[in-house]
Amino acid sequence: MSHGLNSDEARHVNKMSKHEGAKVFPQRFPEKSVLQWKALLKESSEMDSCVECWDASSISGQLAAMKQIAASIQKSSLQGTLSPILVQMLVDMHLFCASRHPLQRSIASILQDLPQSYDHMVSSLTSEALKNILNGLVLDKLSKQLQYIQSLLENFVLGEAVLLNSLPLLLQFFDYQYEVTSYGGSIMYDDLILLMKTLTNFLHKCSKLEDISVSSLLWPPALQELLVAERVVWIDTKLNSIWIKAENTLFSDAVSHDVVLSAGMLSTVLLVLIASRSANSVESIRSKVQSWLCQQNVVLFTRLALCHSFLAKIPCIHLLDVMINETSLLLALFPIICNLFGSITQTPDRYLAARTLALWASVAKECSTANISLTEALHPDGKIMSDLLQFVWILWEDPVNGIRQQCESIFMDIIATYKVLDSSTSEKYLLSLLKCLLDMKKCTRGKYTFLTILSRHVDVHDVLRLNSGLPQELMEAMGHQALACHAGELWSQLVKLHWSSDASCDSWQKIWIETLVIALSSKLPLARQHIIQHCLVSVFECDEDCLSRIEDCLTHLEGSAETKLMTLLTCLRVAKTACKDFKMEEKFSAVLINTMHHGDEQVQLSMLGLICESRRTTELPHPAALSLVLQFLHLNGSTQSAGFRYDIVTCIRKLLRRIRDGWYALLKLPGNENEIQIYKEFLENLLIQQFQALQPLSAFQRREISLLIIKVMQDTFTFDSVQTPSKVFVFTEAVTIPCLHCLVFTLLDSYSANKSAALDIILKFPKAHVTLQDDTFKMFVERFFELVRSPKATDCSSAAYLLKCFNFHDGFRFCSLFLEIVYKHRNIDRTPFTTISESSISIISILLQILQWQLVEAETSLIKASISSPMYGVIQSIHAALENIDLSCQSISGESCKLKPTMHSLLQICKKISNLVSPVVCNSSPEGFLPSNQQSLDSFFIDSSFGNAQSLLLCCWHCMKEISLLFGYIVETASLGEGQILDIEELSSIGDMFVQQLTEARHRGAFEMAFNGFTKLSHRLWSCPFSELKAKTSVWIDELLASLQSTSMTKLLNITRRSAGLPFYVQAILVTEPKHGGYECFHTAMEVLLSIAENWSVHQSLPLEENQGIELEPSAVHALNILRALYRDSILSQRIVPYIPRGLMIAIDGFSSSFWPIRNSSTMLLSAVVTRIFGVKKVQDERSPENKTTAKEFFTRFPSLRKFILMKLEAAVAAISDSQSMLQPSLFAILLILSRLCPSPVDNKDAIEYMESFLPPLLSCTKSPVWKTRELVSFAIFSIVPTSKWNQVVLQIVESLNTVNQNHIHGLLLVLKRLFFDHSEGSIVLNCTHGIALILNRMLAVRNLSFWKNNCLITQSLYVEIVTGLLKLIPCDFDLQYHVPSVKHFVFKALPLLSQGYNKVMFTAGLQTATSELLMLFARNASGWNIADFPAYDQLLMELCNHSEAEIRKYGIDMFRSLPTGHATHIESIVFPLLCSERNEDVLTKLCWTAASTILSSGNVLLHQGLCRALAMLQNECCRIELKLALMNFMSNAILLENIGHETKLGWMEVLQRLGSESCPVELRQAVALVLKNQWTLVKYDSWLMRNYWLLTLTLLQDPAESVRNEMAKSISVALSHEMISYPGYGANPCPPAALKWTVQAMVQLHRTEPNPNVEILSSLINHIPVITSTPTLQPILFDEDPVNTFAEEWVLYEIIIASLSCAKHPSRELQYQVESCIETSMSYFKCNAQVECNSKFLFTNSTAVLLLLKSIMMLYMNGKELVIENYKLENMHPLIQKYMR
Repeated sequence: MSHGLNSDEARHVNKMSKHEGAKVFPQRFPEKSVLQWKALLKESSEMDSCVECWDASSISGQLAAMKQIAASIQKSSLQGTLSPILVQMLVDMHLFCASRHPLQRSIASILQDLPQSYDHMVSSLTSEALKNILNGLVLDKLSKQLQYIQSLLENFVLGEAVLLNSLPLLLQFFDYQYEVTSYGGSIMYDDLILLMKTLTNFLHKCSKLEDISVSSLLWPPALQELLVAERVVWIDTKLNSIWIKAENTLFSDAVSHDVVLSAGMLSTVLLVLIASRSANSVESIRSKVQSWLCQQNVVLFTRLALCHSFLAKIPCIHLLDVMINETSLLLALFPIICNLFGSITQTPDRYLAARTLALWASVAKECSTANISLTEALHPDGKIMSDLLQFVWILWEDPVNGIRQQCESIFMDIIATYKVLDSSTSEKYLLSLLKCLLDMKKCTRGKYTFLTILSRHVDVHDVLRLNSGLPQELMEAMGHQALACHAGELWSQLVKLHWSSDASCDSWQKIWIETLVIALSSKLPLARQHIIQHCLVSVFECDEDCLSRIEDCLTHLEGSAETKLMTLLTCLRVAKTACKDFKMEEKFSAVLINTMHHGDEQVQLSMLGLICESRRTTELPHPAALSLVLQFLHLNGSTQSAGFRYDIVTCIRKLLRRIRDGWYALLKLPGNENEIQIYKEFLENLLIQQFQALQPLSAFQRREISLLIIKVMQDTFTFDSVQTPSKVFVFTEAVTIPCLHCLVFTLLDSYSANKSAALDIILKFPKAHVTLQDDTFKMFVERFFELVRSPKATDCSSAAYLLKCFNFHDGFRFCSLFLEIVYKHRNIDRTPFTTISESSISIISILLQILQWQLVEAETSLIKASISSPMYGVIQSIHAALENIDLSCQSISGESCKLKPTMHSLLQICKKISNLVSPVVCNSSPEGFLPSNQQSLDSFFIDSSFGNAQSLLLCCWHCMKEISLLFGYIVETASLGEGQILDIEELSSIGDMFVQQLTEARHRGAFEMAFNGFTKLSHRLWSCPFSELKAKTSVWIDELLASLQSTSMTKLLNITRRSAGLPFYVQAILVTEPKHGGYECFHTAMEVLLSIAENWSVHQSLPLEENQGIELEPSAVHALNILRALYRDSILSQRIVPYIPRGLMIAIDGFSSSFWPIRNSSTMLLSAVVTRIFGVKKVQDERSPENKTTAKEFFTRFPSLRKFILMKLEAAVAAISDSQSMLQPSLFAILLILSRLCPSPVDNKDAIEYMESFLPPLLSCTKSPVWKTRELVSFAIFSIVPTSKWNQVVLQIVESLNTVNQNHIHGLLLVLKRLFFDHSEGSIVLNCTHGIALILNRMLAVRNLSFWKNNCLITQSLYVEIVTGLLKLIPCDFDLQYHVPSVKHFVFKALPLLSQGYNKVMFTAGLQTATSELLMLFARNASGWNIADFPAYDQLLMELCNHSEAEIRKYGIDMFRSLPTGHATHIESIVFPLLCSERNEDVLTKLCWTAASTILSSGNVLLHQGLCRALAMLQNECCRIELKLALMNFMSNAILLENIGHETKLGWMEVLQRLGSESCPVELRQAVALVLKNQWTLVKYDSWLMRNYWLLTLTLLQDPAESVRNEMAKSISVALSHEMISYPGYGANPCPPAALKWTVQAMVQLHRTEPNPNVEILSSLINHIPVITSTPTLQPILFDEDPVNTFAEEWVLYEIIIASLSCAKHPSRELQYQVESCIETSMSYFKCNAQVECNSKFLFTNSTAVLLLLKSIMMLYMNGKELVIENYKLENMHPLIQKYMR
């Protein structure tokens, strides 16, 4: 009987699972030892618990059994009856346990907790076990021996004592093993690292050897006769011997960095240990440390490892006492570490340097408490702490998470150190740091992280006083993925600190609750999600009654009712899980019904979470809420949002677990049978609902979510026989045989996700439970035989799933039937089989014979075989059968002798297929390629129905894909070696096939699949024990690199734009290279590839005429493309950092190449390198601050790039100064890089000056004659100008506008525009109105040179745009004419000048923008200005709107629309004539949007002409979508006017029906749904219009596009509100399924009025139900589309229609006649085609549809009495149905 774990043990297991692997498996012990233990404990009372522990199938079961053993041992030990045999068994179990296994720690805890009288027994037994290990008698591997020694050191005091007592034995063992692992031929890195770590930990425990009695230690027999003094000398000799070896390893260049670091730690521990045994320990440490630090020609990492080891292992007292150059060792290490950090480029090394610096800060904090002399050295204003803080500012946004964490640690230690050294002034210092952080306008992760740290040491009121807008800022940060968790942590801490310190709830509510509610009411889903996740819980943790405060805030909050409802539900859901005593009030319970039908997914999800979630997992949900869950699943089962579906399943999983856990509490109490039955019935109904949703007529999404829920129910309610409680729901008992059949039918689904979920459910059933009748089983096997030979990929996938299912549950039966079926077609070998493995092998053998037949046919006619014998379906099924065999432990002995020849045959046939299809796949023709030896044979089939070139290509690609997947699985799982499943030659041949595909294939799908298999092969080869195979990967890389360096060999490689599969080839080998070799292959490949690319760049620097005779070498293109793939790979992201500068330089130089392939590959390489530097884009705008990094950090990581970028900039400036008009290609890349930089918010003076060197050349680049260059320069200057220099740079640029060079003026104006309106830091200056006025006066002062005397329209318009933009920033109450007296004159003079530009040949978008801005400014200030000063105001608009140029008319209409109401005259005289005559579609589009908002009456004749023209154009399929949208908007408003003709209305409805059909674009269908919102008054009194209105509504409510359905649901809600129709849960924003239901109900309710019901409209509902009359096609076609991922579910509509119509008590005779006619048609079809379907194996797809249709119709016919149609039995059917069935 198994037992559960308590919470502590469960948390321990979860922690182990998280940190030591994805899953902790139960510990298995040697069978021989288990037999011995059973014999010794035969009569012991603990025997049962021990057996349960040994045989447990889970770690939880083992720990539970060990808990029972511990209780028994504790009881026996107190009584003095504890058996030594039991203690011996525990010691042995501890020995055999894996390292750090939970069971091992549990055993150690039991031994440790025994009474003291048993310590000697435990120590003796443990000591004996240790001796056996050291002598190699128990554990033969060094790693296991060392892991056992480590287990004795981890929280096991008795184990530590045993180790210390065995010191001589261990020293002898470690000395010998160190020699073997370090110098035994090749260094065994893993064993050596583990040895040094174990030895370091052990020697650290032996820190005081003088306290140990040498004579009491356990000595080897050969040394037992030594005297005490000789024994001491022997120990010192061994320690020195190990020390010498460790020191040699430390300074060796041939070992990896991990080995060096471990050697440094060991050497330092030995230094301290040996020095402690000398007379002057301080001097001994000083001399050795100084010699190590001063040693020449030491690798940088070795020096870093030494610094890290000194800080980690040397005691603080020695770090202060040891003096290096008259400075303590602690202070002397700081500059060394800083210099090392600046010199190291490898990411792992940089992380170690950051760790070392953080360790230094931690040690300095500890030392500061004991040494007052450090006060001056560690003062905040001192150099050390300033440099340390500057280090933090630079790296707080480092892309490596580990480095950022070390910065946090350093910052915390800085604060703690200063509080210790100077507590009197620490508050002032902390406030200065706080103000510095709060003043930063840029939001970064580091800012919020450091504020979180700092807020723990300051008063929260100081934080709010210095920045009262911090809560709002934190809420804004919730909309950014990278900032949310950091800002949320700060929010939670401030909320709790404020609550604990402030007794006034009002201030706390105003600051935090109101801000939170406002932010939650925003419509940004990402921000809402982060607020719920990071912020909302902290509020309820402080005040559990704050829900009422939130309700008060929502009451006074402005906004829609939907938003408030969403916010309230969100808060209710979080409160229920966060508050201990949460109780749902009645007023909140009533909200659930309304929210279930809401159109917003988050509202619905909050409602479901509110029902399903609870703080207490054993709290049963209210029975009334269970029906809501079933309704919810019925409504939202077909949602198209995958995330919403998975969230629903997550909530259902929580609900089911609550019911399961709550049942146990109910079972313990008597009299709860009724309540138990309620929940059991709910689960049964839930299960039935999900299986009903698996019918073929259900949408893919509904089937998917149903399968997921069934799977959750299976996992939750499947119990062991012992655990099964009585009277509860058991999944295996509830699932009937028809339900299992339904699951098997789902394996034929078109979607792989559904097939996979169904298979997972079936495979978890007991084998005896999955039983099929013989005829059904045979039918499935026959279906498998058809599907496996089908050319359709979905059929082949279904065949593989069927094979997995039946081979697992009934492999014998399946193999026998399959053999019989295949034998009927052709004679095959019948090999007997007796086991499951043999049945799988037999199935593979049968499939291989089928594959051999198909191969023969393909060799005869490949194009014919692409349809009749495609081969890839059989290969996929063979792959599925192999997964049922454990290939890892197979050998050619025993029953698996059959597998070896089968595997050999499989490999041979697959290689033949690969050779056959390779010419097609490797050809570059996208239409397909027919090999020359097949063309004569297939001349007849090319133009026939047997196939074509496309089917041939598809077949060959599928074959290569399946072969690659199959080979990848084999090389990953099969045992390798002599006498194993796979031998060396076969593995080599598989590798050669992959290499051929990757180097020759041009079909991307083919070499991508080959890449996946080749990656698995490379991983296997790198770790292979056979030297011949292990060296193969290096040989492949060397051969490729040699080919790239050889001109003759390079031409043989596949030359395409992206080098086809070559990058994948190199990537697969380098990604899988193991770490212990130091990535030698990777570094070699990078050096060669970069050298090839760099050597080719020599030709790029030559003039174009000198490059004419140079032929492009493919090696350069290949090298660039391979480098691109390596820079993009995420696994190589850390390894490739040192090569980023060279890669960036090569990419930039490649822009100047005269060869297009080089420029193309360089562009792609630049993109990859930029992504690797700055990371993936957090937001779409790549120049957003979130996508940037600080310039200081960038040039600190890549210092060589600063000189390179400056050199390229200066070269570009020189070219521009020489009046070279041609584009500088490399300048684009340079400016792109600079535009992704930003000044650090905490840059010091040196950093600012560091960046200012880029400003002069950039300003010179504003003279470039290339427009794009000037734009990029403006972005670059905007990025690098710091806040402190913003004013200075702006004034400098304004003064530079006094020039005649128009390019220069334009470039400077672009920079000003960017600085004024894009600079978030500059907003400080722009927020000052007087500052804006000052800049305006400066700008207007240069108008004569830049505007009045300027004839360039581009600079004119840009200048006006900047000035007007500044004017708009000035508040209305500001005295503009006083501070900027020339502004009025500027506006009145500028507008006529700009209007003249429209009469010129050249006009720009900027000119239109500038004119619009001026008109808006004029309209805004017209009240203060005399409009008579500008008499041509209206005339300008008339001229623009009637201009001969269409572009100018379009701009004129734009300005016309942008004017405020009341400032435009003669509306109809301008718009309606143009509407009837305009021919340009762009202008007409703008006219329609304008006309829709300016219609005053229907009396205008031109309006009626415009309506007729609009209808005609809407019926014209050639019109653009944008124009149709504008016409629909115009018509929807004009058609509602009076005196509109009936024919026009009819035509309008016909147009809407046509545009609402599924063949039209989504935008038009959505517009139709929007238009129907206000058309109710149009159709209300016309029967024909009404009927078509309803049918169009039903169609759009089932549209495939979600946006169309949602829009239609809102529209019909508005329409129904006009008739005062309301239903339970009715709202303004319903979900489409609810709206569909309400629409049908409204149709019946409105049109069934007695005594004259509208039979025509009611009949249309019945006619809306389609009757299936097509016969299923027997022959599948290759290019037929599978069922689409549609939303529409006809059966749902059937049920709604029938349920609504059945309410009519006395339907008319006409309506009854239509029902009977529909039944007759349906049954005629069923009678004719049911047998055809069974014979053609279209399993119940259409028959089920007919039966469901009949059931629904008969519900109507029988006035709502449900008709049960079951198993096609005539006696259960209505007589009318029996009539047709006979």
